[in-house]
Amino acid sequence: MLTGYKVSTPINRYENNILDMYQNDKDDETQEISKFPLNPIEFQKLIDDFMDDPVNAISPIIELAQHYHFLISHDFFIVLLQMLVNNENVESVLHLLNIISKFPESFWIDQFPNELVPLLSDNFIHYPETLTILTSLIHYQQMEKLFLNFDILSKLEINLNSSNNSAFLISIINFYKEAAKCRIAFYYDFITIYYNISKLVKSNENNDNLRNISIETTYLYIKGFIHVHRIKEMEKIPFYSEILEWINIQNNDLFFRIKLLKIIRLFTRQKKLLKFVDVTTILPFLLSSLSLINEKQTFIVLCSIYNILREGKKFSFTLINSSFNLLTELFNIYNRYGFTIQKEAIYVMIEYIIYFDSAEMYSFLQNSELISIFCDFLHTRTDDPDLLTDLLLCFINIYEAFEKDGKLPLLIPYFANDEFLQAIYELEEIKPYHYNRFKKKISSLLDMVSTNS
Repeated sequence: MLTGYKVSTPINRYENNILDMYQNDKDDETQEISKFPLNPIEFQKLIDDFMDDPVNAISPIIELAQHYHFLISHDFFIVLLQMLVNNENVESVLHLLNIISKFPESFWIDQFPNELVPLLSDNFIHYPETLTILTSLIHYQQMEKLFLNFDILSKLEINLNSSNNSAFLISIINFYKEAAKCRIAFYYDFITIYYNISKLVKSNENNDNLRNISIETTYLYIKGFIHVHRIKEMEKIPFYSEILEWINIQNNDLFFRIKLLKIIRLFTRQKKLLKFVDVTTILPFLLSSLSLINEKQTFIVLCSIYNILREGKKFSFTLINSSFNLLTELFNIYNRYGFTIQKEAIYVMIEYIIYFDSAEMYSFLQNSELISIFCDFLHTRTDDPDLLTDLLLCFINIYEAFEKDGKLPLLIPYFANDEFLQAIYELEEIKPYHYNRFKKKISSLLDMVSTNS
């Protein structure tokens, strides 16, 4: 426990450096001092006055501290915390600690977490300034044990469940949002806290700030939980029904939609997570989001649709049988955006047509620019072996669907034309996976052309 203001170490650990910087060369001194609102040597005098009389000398330092973090000593910090213990100038002390909490990491490396104990007491933990300070410090690894020992996350949960002050509630959630970027949030004891935050999305759907910070915090928590505990533990997160409710929120706020789409993408990345969500419910939301012209949103949606299609026939059939013309929208997207989104659109096309029968594929080939688009990628993206492999496998699937139904002659205008053949033969040098297999099928098709002529 801190017992008083007297300290045994020198007041200013940077004293010699400061004197060297500002006294050795007059020209340099003038140049350096101009960067600060007050000559640093004069600010040092304010610190000396504070150490002699902390209660009455704190105000001038509050105004200037942010510019002089290199002059704030460890002893100065200890005196501030002792003022909290003594309940002296509490608001001013918290305000100054808030400024200090944003100092560079080089300052905090020398501080010992246990010295923050007065700040974590029941007397101060519920101050808005304290919340801001803790939010700034939570990323430092040495703080984790201190927060756990004092059960800070659970203490703040009381305010989370009882506060009617929207601004204060946002400050609390912001603390949990930053905690979700650290390992500390993923102890099992805290799952309920984040579940309660997720429920605030629906109950505050008309409060943009509160709704958006709640959904962002939920997203960060789910993302972190998957990373820390892996998929096998996801049964312990009770967020799935909440997410389905968010889909029904009538809201055009782009931030909200993108965070919701990112959460859906997290679930679609793993088959084991897809079982928790009703794909037939989220698909209409994803498809409707495709028609909204926004590059970031479109990319996230395409990733999610690709993940869903990759998991099997039933999801493809759900899309094929829906009234939404996905392929038309994919071509619109292809012509609207640059390569990154074009590439994702191609991946979705490939997965989508895998389960077409020959009649559906033929109709598709007749009424689309698919072959031209694929040829363009074969020409220009020889540096992307994964995409080339998927394209070749797609061609093989198309070929075998027509072969199975005895309709190979219908493929001749598409697979035996000069543009397509040139694009395929240009791959001879790099020979991507499936290349030799598809080349044999092309040879068989060309033999058929020769025989017929």
